[in-house]
Amino acid sequence: MHTRYAFFILLCLFITFPFQTTAGNFYLAVYGGATKAEMKEYNDSISADNTYNKTLGIQSDLKTLDLAILPDITFGYDFMSVVGIYIRTCGIVFMNGESKVYWPSGLVAQKTKSDFSTFFTGIGIKYNFQDKSNPFFTGYIAADGGLCHYYGNYMEEAAYKEDGGILYSIRKDWNTAIPAGSVEAGLNWWFCDVSGIGIRAGYRLAYGKVMVTINNIYGWTGESQGISNVDYSGAYINAGFVFRFDDSKNKLIKIEVPSKDGQFPEISAKLYSEAVDYYEEGLLHRASEKIDQAANTAPNDEKISELKEKIDLILKTEKATVSVDKLIKQADELRVKMQYKKARASYLEVLAMSKNNKQAEFYIKVFDAKAEEYYSLAVALQSAGDNEKSYINVCMAGQYNPENEAITNLSEELKKIVNSKKNTVKKYNKAVEKYKHGRYQEAIELWDEVLLVNPDDKEASDNKENAMKKIEENTSEKTASLEKAMKQAQNLFNIGKIEEAKKKCEFVLRLEPENEQGKKMFEAIKVLNEANKVEVITKR
Repeated sequence: MHTRYAFFILLCLFITFPFQTTAGNFYLAVYGGATKAEMKEYNDSISADNTYNKTLGIQSDLKTLDLAILPDITFGYDFMSVVGIYIRTCGIVFMNGESKVYWPSGLVAQKTKSDFSTFFTGIGIKYNFQDKSNPFFTGYIAADGGLCHYYGNYMEEAAYKEDGGILYSIRKDWNTAIPAGSVEAGLNWWFCDVSGIGIRAGYRLAYGKVMVTINNIYGWTGESQGISNVDYSGAYINAGFVFRFDDSKNKLIKIEVPSKDGQFPEISAKLYSEAVDYYEEGLLHRASEKIDQAANTAPNDEKISELKEKIDLILKTEKATVSVDKLIKQADELRVKMQYKKARASYLEVLAMSKNNKQAEFYIKVFDAKAEEYYSLAVALQSAGDNEKSYINVCMAGQYNPENEAITNLSEELKKIVNSKKNTVKKYNKAVEKYKHGRYQEAIELWDEVLLVNPDDKEASDNKENAMKKIEENTSEKTASLEKAMKQAQNLFNIGKIEEAKKKCEFVLRLEPENEQGKKMFEAIKVLNEANKVEVITKR
């Protein structure tokens, strides 16, 4: 079964890889559960064997195939949060293992060992249900079609005499590839924007014929092959984790809002994206404010005009009006669940509908104070040089007040710094691995990148020196490094990256001070720098 599990993992990675760098309403679900499988032909034959063995006075308890473990990975995409498509791969894993029955003397009378496990891979379509007043629960119904498949199923069977002698021993082998499909319903509970837990139940129909090859190990006089029916049909239930990668803001900015006629296309795109978010959450007054601002920025944009008309029409319709009390309750629930960003949006929606609502005013002031508190702490931590903790605190500030420009700017600044530091650590560690495997030139190049970000990194500098010494000691490595560095220097020089070309030349001349190509290029760079020298005014 080890190869089966490896194949299952590789298949899941192959299926999900095309989606992993794609923005949109994608989701990944990882489930575990159990499934019933009919397997009538096999189960009937096992029951018949048990009955026959009992007529011989043998207590027979050969195991039938009933329940199987059902690991499942599903990757999907939801269109407009209503209709979706998905790809699923699940294993139908039987844990029956080996069965034995014994003669009254205690000797083995019969034993079987089998592997009927398989995979189901299918493509499906689903319809989502969502209650706007309770966005944490979503339901759906779905149907899919595909294939039950595995190449390497088998069954070993042996029968023995009362004195221990063997009657026969055979092995049956076949490949499973039969059509299959399923229908199901599920419910997800989202405890934040990107993750939740889900449960689903359904019925799978999977029936077909397989060609079975019978290999004689000892004493078999029957047919060497035959056709058998396999039936993996049955009900199933799953529970697990669901993760969604909702990058609808970027999608709207890049695709749906060209804003060709607007004066500030990036601003109008951002405002439109925010309006869509509020609209989908049912916060119509907040959506109206944002879409009006977007319309002022890009008055001729069709997408913005279309959404504005839709929001204005809904606001005029009485049956779509949300009561203040309902919104207050929704905001309070979000606040208790620590979803402060959504809670703030709901309180602001209340104030857009009822400007003097005391409860909404109170919590907006509380959120503003909290945002200021976390922001001040983030600034202090940044000044102390602790960018990681500073970033955590400014993110918390952004949860309480996402519209504060100072908080947004600091968050973006720290995000770049933290990501840059993480990348530097990765490059440093990768260089260490290259060094350990004797790939000194590659290690030097990576440490050079680290030193570009942090010139005072003593460890990187010392390690680079050690790698250069290793190259100097190894003639073949030295020759290869010289050729590579000179080629890189020439390419950098040709595209105008003079300083980087100079560093490569310095590396070449350190390894081989008399290298003619290196000396010529170094002189050429020196002449070029002299010709381009200008007076530099430095900052205080």
